[in-house]
Amino acid sequence: MLKTTKLFISIIVVSAVIAAGAGAVFYDDSDGAHEYDGSVLIEDQYGVYFWAHGDGDDYGEVIKSINGTRGLDIDYTESSYGVMVSGINGLSQTSDYSGYWALYQYDDGKWVYSKVGLSSVSTDDCEYIGLFYVNCDTSTYAVTAGGPDNVDVPEVWKAAYFTGSHNDVVFAIQSQSGMYMYVNGHGDTVFDAFTDAAETYNIPFEASHAPYGDGIKSLFGLSTSSTASGWTYWAQFVSNNNGPWAYAQLTMEKLSTAVFTQVGIIYGDGSGITAPLYS
Repeated sequence: MLKTTKLFISIIVVSAVIAAGAGAVFYDDSDGAHEYDGSVLIEDQYGVYFWAHGDGDDYGEVIKSINGTRGLDIDYTESSYGVMVSGINGLSQTSDYSGYWALYQYDDGKWVYSKVGLSSVSTDDCEYIGLFYVNCDTSTYAVTAGGPDNVDVPEVWKAAYFTGSHNDVVFAIQSQSGMYMYVNGHGDTVFDAFTDAAETYNIPFEASHAPYGDGIKSLFGLSTSSTASGWTYWAQFVSNNNGPWAYAQLTMEKLSTAVFTQVGIIYGDGSGITAPLYS
């Protein structure tokens, strides 16, 4: 079985994609080379996604191994049925099950709904799983939004994993669903750093260019749009030396990474961001 591999080379930091198998990001770490047992695609009903990988003989163990690491906050229960996930990074199942995290397995180039739970999926038999947040009609439980049939799903060979590094600017990206994720990038301006992060983590990104500065036109296919109640857009919030989030008064191109170490980007009306600062 091909497994997601991270190679840690002291001093020299290399970011690359493995051509055959998973597209892991390589980075500096003192722990030495490590081969992870399983990879997890996490995607909400709006097509905002990120990847994680961890260790264990089954994916219940993988989920437990990644919880609390590199910005992952996973709510799960464990019973005789194994591990069951109810919430990931701010997005939780509803009490009436009109929204929940559905498990899929990647099999022969396709995402297939899993008939068994996380703890019954062996990492020896399945290299990738997907946790897709879906909405459904509670009268029929037919899926109405989310899942691989309704959102754009990234190719597994493009999978890239947050390094957890504080060496560059850390971006918290929050979907309108409330789910958030973290990536990092390098550059003199916040715009340059985010462009670098989007390339490193294979994030669908289209820049906006205006006389007052460059910014985000589209991210994960979600663009600036006008609604009856106002504008919906990718608003930016900034933090200096891990202070509280503050709404960015300038465009990304005008913000210096020497001043701002963390940047929050949220799709909505710009009223606020709930993603915590990365620590």
